[in-house]
Amino acid sequence: MADVYQLQGSGRSPAPDKSSEPPDNGGMEARLAALEAAIKDLPTKVDIAELRADIAKGQSDMHKAIADNHRWTHGALIGIATVGIIGIIGVIGAIWNASKPTSAPTSTPAVVQPAPQLPPIIINVPAASSPTQTN
Repeated sequence: MADVYQLQGSGRSPAPDKSSEPPDNGGMEARLAALEAAIKDLPTKVDIAELRADIAKGQSDMHKAIADNHRWTHGALIGIATVGIIGIIGVIGAIWNASKPTSAPTSTPAVVQPAPQLPPIIINVPAASSPTQTN
């Protein structure tokens, strides 16, 4: 840790010593090595550009999927609405026709023709034979 200065009376810290190097408390080399190792793992501009390209591709794929979904959803909605309107018109037409009174035709009534006479069916039955007596 850095040196701790105690403030006295005036509330000001003492002026830093400009003639010497920064204080080294023995861990400076280890901290510097850790920072240099961490810098190696940081992404470069090329890595960030690749990441942005991947994100842009994902966004374009998502927009395409949403557009396809909108197309199918709107097509289905129009189809359902059309079937519903046709159904309502059909029900109204059926009610309209059912509510009309049925009236007898004003034309001459139809004449019923008798069925044509078929010749009678004749069935010939042979005469019964007389039983003979035997002694």
